[in-house]
Amino acid sequence: FKDLPNQRLVSMGVHGATFQDDLPPQIVICSNLHALHEVEGGVEAFAAEMHELTHTCRWYARAPEEEPLALLTLPGARVMPRGAVPKPGGGAPRGISEQGAPRQELRTIPSGELVIALNDAAGPMRPAEGE
Repeated sequence: FKDLPNQRLVSMGVHGATFQDDLPPQIVICSNLHALHEVEGGVEAFAAEMHELTHTCRWYARAPEEEPLALLTLPGARVMPRGAVPKPGGGAPRGISEQGAPRQELRTIPSGELVIALNDAAGPMRPAEGE
């Protein structure tokens, strides 16, 4: 794989998705999207799907049950708004997250630092036209 031209894509396949940004270490907690509660089956169906992915497929990392907020102790931890949308063929809803949050000015407490959305900090994900 070392000779493939798109090494960023190779890295994602080997190491998982990473975000390239210059965000300061902030703990940001955003509320869930309304879609999480409005999808058929609601929160229960989405929770069951997440349980499947974390325990069976091991796709998602999660905090130990005895310390549910353990991940928030990491500098730069962000809990982005979560939602769910119906899958086209039916079944458990598909989880979504809003990496563009916050959509309005938000500042940290007590320092008053501006919170920048991950999407804005990471910049364009596609090469500029002509590259």
